Amino acid sequence: QNQEITIVEIERIFNRPNIQKFLKAKRLEWAGHVRWAKDKLINKVLLKNPNGKGPQGRPRQRWFDRVNKDFENLRTARIEDINDINDRGIWIKLEVTAKSLNGL
Repeated sequence: QNQEITIVEIERIFNRPNIQKFLKAKRLEWAGHVRWAKDKLINKVLLKNPNGKGPQGRPRQRWFDRVNKDFENLRTARIEDINDINDRGIWIKLEVTAKSLNGL
């Protein structure tokens, strides 16, 4: 007889984390690295807001937009607000909190 097994049950059986939660946590972790690299090329590339015409249709989702959405889902703050944080300790606490919440 066929039984349906949910993804949650599979994760529990194999003791593996949810891949979506893992990717969100890694994205937020990387956002921290980018955030602290103010004068580095990676910061300029990822945070740049290009002007000019783009292709027709729905706008492409940028990495930065996805990070903002992750923070909004956690109901913490947008990354633009977080860019004002100058204390790495606060940023690390924010990352740890994000990773430990059920939203991630």
